[in-house]
Amino acid sequence: MDKVPVYYRGGSIIPRKDRPRRASTLTHDDPFTLYVALDDNKSAKGTFYIDDNESYDYKNNLYIYIKFTYKDGVLSSSLIDDARFSTSAWIERVVIINAPSGIKHATLKSKKLGTTKLQTTYDGENRSLTIRKPGVSVMDPFTITLQ
Repeated sequence: MDKVPVYYRGGSIIPRKDRPRRASTLTHDDPFTLYVALDDNKSAKGTFYIDDNESYDYKNNLYIYIKFTYKDGVLSSSLIDDARFSTSAWIERVVIINAPSGIKHATLKSKKLGTTKLQTTYDGENRSLTIRKPGVSVMDPFTITLQ
C-alpha cells in the first residue's frame, strides 16, 4: 500500500505538521498546515494547543490555546485565554477540503503582517483548495478571506 487514507469529519479544522522526520522530537520547529474540512453548511471549527512538550510549565499559563473558525469564506483565528507561551510556530499552508470552486485568491489580514494577497491552487478532482505560505505566526490572530 503506497498511501494510508485519512478521513476528516466535516466541520473540523485540524492542525498538522506534515514534514517527514526520523523522530517526532525533530518536528519541534516545523511549521503547521491547517486542514479545514467543510461541513454541509460550508463551515468548520477547531482548537489548537501548544506548549513546550517537556515541562509542567502549562500550570503557570505557559501555553497557547487557539480557536479556528471558517464561515462564509473567512478563516479566522483567536486566542482563547490569557495564557502566554513564546513560540516560533507558524502556518505554512491551509488546505480547505470540500472547497467551493471559483476562488481566485485569498487575502490574509493580521496585526503583524498587515494585509497580504496569497497564492491559491484548486484541485478539482479532490475538491480542495490549497493556500500556500500564509507565513503567519500562530500567536498572531488572523483572518484569511477567500475571494
